Amino acid sequence: MTRPQPNRACRPVLENDLRVALEEQQLELHYQPQIDLETEQIVGAEALLRWHHPDKGMISPAEFIPLAEETALIIPIGRWVIEEACRQAKLWQDEGQPPIPIAVNVSVIQFHQHDLVEQIRKILEDVNLPPERLGIEITESVFAEDIEQTIDILNALKNIGVEIALDDFGTGYSSLSYLTKLPIDKLKIDQAFVRSTERDNWSIVRAVVQLSRSLGLKIVAEGVETLEHAQRLHGLGCQIGQGFHYSQPLSSDDFKHYQESMKLTSSTSVRPAAVTFRLGLPIFYVVTRVPGSEPVNCIESLQTSALHFWKKHPEIDVSIRCDESDLLVEALLLGELDVIIAAAAWGLEEHARQTWSIELMWVAARELDLASDESVPLVLHPEGSSYRTRALEALNSQGRSWRETYQSPLPRMLQIAISSGLGVGVLPLSALNIGYKESAESSLIPLSEAAGWPKLGSVEVGIYCLVADPNPLLAELIETLSRVIDGLEGVNAVNRRDPSAAEHPSDSAATSGFE
Repeated sequence: MTRPQPNRACRPVLENDLRVALEEQQLELHYQPQIDLETEQIVGAEALLRWHHPDKGMISPAEFIPLAEETALIIPIGRWVIEEACRQAKLWQDEGQPPIPIAVNVSVIQFHQHDLVEQIRKILEDVNLPPERLGIEITESVFAEDIEQTIDILNALKNIGVEIALDDFGTGYSSLSYLTKLPIDKLKIDQAFVRSTERDNWSIVRAVVQLSRSLGLKIVAEGVETLEHAQRLHGLGCQIGQGFHYSQPLSSDDFKHYQESMKLTSSTSVRPAAVTFRLGLPIFYVVTRVPGSEPVNCIESLQTSALHFWKKHPEIDVSIRCDESDLLVEALLLGELDVIIAAAAWGLEEHARQTWSIELMWVAARELDLASDESVPLVLHPEGSSYRTRALEALNSQGRSWRETYQSPLPRMLQIAISSGLGVGVLPLSALNIGYKESAESSLIPLSEAAGWPKLGSVEVGIYCLVADPNPLLAELIETLSRVIDGLEGVNAVNRRDPSAAEHPSDSAATSGFE
């Protein structure tokens, strides 16, 4: 986005005023807290430049920073920013404030000054500030010039001991091929991605977080304006947040008070942390039953079990989202959900807490008369269902034509449509084991391979959680859901990572009926 430029007629006046501002101490720094998304404690701050003009009032950095860069005033201004940030950090240190790093932005012009490293070294020595208390933030534009020289400068800064962050990642020149070579400590995700409501942008955030974690980098997300932003970022594995949800940039005095209030809240608050476990359940399910009991809805059993868990642990909120398996998987990867039950997804195998196998079968009404060369009328689940995918793949493998006659996400409606003669459907094997003696579903019959129908095989479903070592309460919720499924008729656990699984063995060799 193009930054606003001052009116050209006013530029000479503004340039002169900026020189005066530097000399007469009209410039000041404000500090925006950076918050640990896990502990909600301050772990750093970014120093942001402000100009209080005696006549014009507050002048936006978007207006005077480009002017400073064009006139080379950015060099003395940049040096002043580093000196002032270090002086303030030392003052807070002497007052007993928590030892957090203060990050300053270094422009491209300032970064490529031959004496930058020596300047920073001398400032730290003069102020007597430990180098780890200073952070340097650079943007991707520094790599538009000599990248090898840029890496040399970064290495020299690292040797001093300062912290280095790559700011506004994803908006500039960075290439993944050389990102691994950069001696940086943090990656800052541009606020445009965080504020966006587009799912594609959150997919980018997830990819950046995964990349950063694989490189051992801390991730700072800018533009955190809502609790939802913070929760989603934390769910994705982002460690640090910065934005108006926590605080606007503050004067040095206000920032000190903010730190003290955070310490007071941390040490005296008796309010338990608000924790919500976000559970995703599949929208496709069939009626099944616990051995020796009346038929039950699998998804209702899972919801009831989650409700009982919540009543047992009132300090925990449980939110439930019902959706298609593919969308549940995407929501899990984007940090929108903590635990899901869904059809098996490629790439999630290592995150499965338990998996089950579902044997599928073709079913039709007893009176349906279908010629072998006739286009198959299909009663199907919506797009995204593994049942639907498996049915179409099987028919296409035979080269058999088909047409869709009815679609519904509700298994009971599918069964009624099939029994009414609207077409052939695909259901779990256990769906016919219940025997509705008083209902239309009793007219459903299986269609076998011997009769020429292609083999459908099985579909795996599982409980997935991205947290490798979930806390005890989350582990208990996962175990609770597993027991519900284990207790349903025809469940056979394929794989189970929970070491307590041996205490609740499955004694049935058939399969469950849900997706």
